[in-house]
Amino acid sequence: MSAIVKFMKDEDGVVAIEYVIIAAALVGVLAAVFSGMGTTLTTKLQAIVNGITT
Repeated sequence: MSAIVKFMKDEDGVVAIEYVIIAAALVGVLAAVFSGMGTTLTTKLQAIVNGITT
């Protein structure tokens, strides 16, 4: 019984889960930002390539 109480009071895993949630949110935000920039970046790079080849 004391092992169950000790397990319930243990908060070490909670911190790890919080870091995973924060990292997942950060990845989601970065993916949204870079997917929106993808077409703009592609257009600008294509303009540079066209300027070099002509």
